[in-house]
Amino acid sequence: GTHNLLWLRVRDGDVLAFDDMLITQDQRFKLIKKAANESNLLIQGVRLSDVDEYVCQINTDNVKSKLVNLI
Repeated sequence: GTHNLLWLRVRDGDVLAFDDMLITQDQRFKLIKKAANESNLLIQGVRLSDVDEYVCQINTDNVKSKLVNLI
């Protein structure tokens, strides 16, 4: 619909992806969408420095978000 989706890293507040566009310059990050209502952030070659909380957020009237903790 008319809503926007964000993927961000909590530690530094970096926006990694916006809607269908990957923002980060880190080539290990990929945005995977198998359906219009599905968005997955893939990190290839995960490093210890990637340990953090990541948030998927959609700007509905009441912003909805899902926190993912990468350990």
